[in-house]
Amino acid sequence: MSKLRGPRLSTKLILLGLVLLVIPYLGTQTLRAMKNFLVGGQQQAQLMTAQGIATLLYGRDELFNDTPPTLEGYATLPIYPLQSDIRLDADDDEWSTHGLTLKSEPYSNFHLVLGERDGNLYGLLEANDSTSVNRDPSYNRLNHADHVRLYFRDREGVEQRAQIVWEGNGKTTTYFMDNQWVNATDRGLPDYRIQGFIRRGDNDYRLEFRIPLNMISDGHLGVAVADAWEVEGRKEINTLSGTFDTIDGNPYSPMVLRSAQLQTILDSIAQTSSRIWILDSELRVRANSGELADDNPYMTTDDLPISAGNLWDSIISRATDRLIGIPRGDIEDYDPSLTSSRSDNILVDALDNRATTHNRDSLDEKTRIISAASPIRSEDNQVIGVVLLEQSTHQVLQQQSKSLERVTERTLLSLIAIVVAMLLFAARLAWRIRRLGRETNTSIDDYGRLQGISISKDLRAGDEIGDLARNINLALEKLNQHQGFLANIPRTLRHEINNPLNTISTSLDNLEREQLTDKDSTYLDSARRGLMRISVLIGKLADAANLEEALNAEDIFEFDLAAMLSAYVENQQKLSPDHKLLLNMDSDSVPFQGSDMHIEQLLDKLLDNARDFSEKDAPITINLFVNRELCELQVINQGPAIDEKQIPNLFQMMHSKRRDKTPGHFGLGLYVARVIAEHHGGSIKAFNLEDGSGPCFSVRLPLG
Repeated sequence: MSKLRGPRLSTKLILLGLVLLVIPYLGTQTLRAMKNFLVGGQQQAQLMTAQGIATLLYGRDELFNDTPPTLEGYATLPIYPLQSDIRLDADDDEWSTHGLTLKSEPYSNFHLVLGERDGNLYGLLEANDSTSVNRDPSYNRLNHADHVRLYFRDREGVEQRAQIVWEGNGKTTTYFMDNQWVNATDRGLPDYRIQGFIRRGDNDYRLEFRIPLNMISDGHLGVAVADAWEVEGRKEINTLSGTFDTIDGNPYSPMVLRSAQLQTILDSIAQTSSRIWILDSELRVRANSGELADDNPYMTTDDLPISAGNLWDSIISRATDRLIGIPRGDIEDYDPSLTSSRSDNILVDALDNRATTHNRDSLDEKTRIISAASPIRSEDNQVIGVVLLEQSTHQVLQQQSKSLERVTERTLLSLIAIVVAMLLFAARLAWRIRRLGRETNTSIDDYGRLQGISISKDLRAGDEIGDLARNINLALEKLNQHQGFLANIPRTLRHEINNPLNTISTSLDNLEREQLTDKDSTYLDSARRGLMRISVLIGKLADAANLEEALNAEDIFEFDLAAMLSAYVENQQKLSPDHKLLLNMDSDSVPFQGSDMHIEQLLDKLLDNARDFSEKDAPITINLFVNRELCELQVINQGPAIDEKQIPNLFQMMHSKRRDKTPGHFGLGLYVARVIAEHHGGSIKAFNLEDGSGPCFSVRLPLG
């Protein structure tokens, strides 16, 4: 019977233990619901804060009247706050530290970025120019070379025109010009309040300049780039492009500056974990304060070193951060230093006099931004601006992560403890079952005979395994009684049957003395033969039952197995000349400890079996091989192969496959051979020869 394969008890218990994973699953579902609740609460709190700031700015129209009421017809010049001074060297390194690049504000033929620091307006300009035409000092007129024009009004409201010119790489010179941009005013003297530095390339040049803001009265400025193509002749400017649409139209562009008053107000109410924006009715940024989160808000456990002391906490934290999705590294969103205006839908709704909240992805889609916007109203209830309050969900995620860390840590510890306990319990349970199985298995030999009549382990256990051990023990006791009963049956039958057989035999003797006819004599002979067969059968059964007792009582002595085998084969050949016996021995002398009579009996049984299954006139081969401490006796006959399914049962009692089916053969021969071999410490087996010529019965016996 093939061994059944299936999950072990420990595997089943572990799979059952995995059901405990529903606990962290339910915990994560609770945390998601908690996150939605916290986000909703944060939205309402931000909206109330935005409405409070809008109430604080209610009726402060003057804070929003320092820029044109509309940008229609103007090209806006955003001016970004600078945190440090700019050195005039036509290099963008200092600008890039503020997050500003020349690509921030492209125009038709040049790029321009403006910044403000300590009352000075700084500019960095890069223009496309494949033909370099520098100013020639021998020319009094200034409109025959490449230059940059500035349009603005002074404090008295007088229109001013300033022209920045250069003779080559290095510092520039600025002149105030007449209305035709031909000759310098102020007796042709330069104005050193406007300074600059230029550096030319092969197809372009870069200009960095500085203008005091107090020179510009109404916050309007125009910038134009003039490009001359001809070095010889110098008749005219070939192209002119500016920050405005046309030169003949309005040459000014409104400079959208941050409101100092609004900035002061915001700084006084700034929050450390949120950003506040103040925008005017054109959604231009007027003031900004705060950050989306605390200092280094997006540092995660991935950025922290792992040490032996915090290894467990680090592993849990990293796992929960990844599960929740806390962003790693810096978050890219609207930069106050680069953002001059916004056009979010939430701001449009606020301009429509509707306070509202909204969630959006950050620009890099790493996190969610919670926004709340509220309109700022004038005294006549007109919307003059918008308060925008933004905060990332990082704090909510951090709170959720900390909660999940605690839940995960405790759940994992509990789960590990439960799994370990289950494993130990399963191991203990499996060990007890295996021990009971081994003890039960050793109680019965390969031929079904009881070797022990009781189980010694787990008999006092109160669980199901204890019940099983007691039931097995009871079954073994009953089997032992039944085996003893079966063992005594031949002796009992021999005793009980011999009495009536003797009576029948005496009666037959008396009948034989009578005057009988030939027919009656025939019946009498048949009865005597049947009586003899019954007597022989009872004798064989009794001999088989008493064989082990006879073997135990037999004296053991040393004899020469090879000499005994030679004499035995010679006698058997004389007694049964129908089958030729071939003897092969690889040693002339084999000392052996045992009972020669019973070894001959073993050979008798094997030869009887070989004769019965051998082909007519085919020889029977007997081999004796000696290998160190073992000798092997082989009896080989030529005949039909043994059914492989029958081989495991050949040496059982009452198992017979003889062809003659005579009543005297009841499957006791091979059983007797096995018992004799095992009594001498050996073994017996049967197998078919590889060439298919017949079976081989092999007996291995220990020497010495």
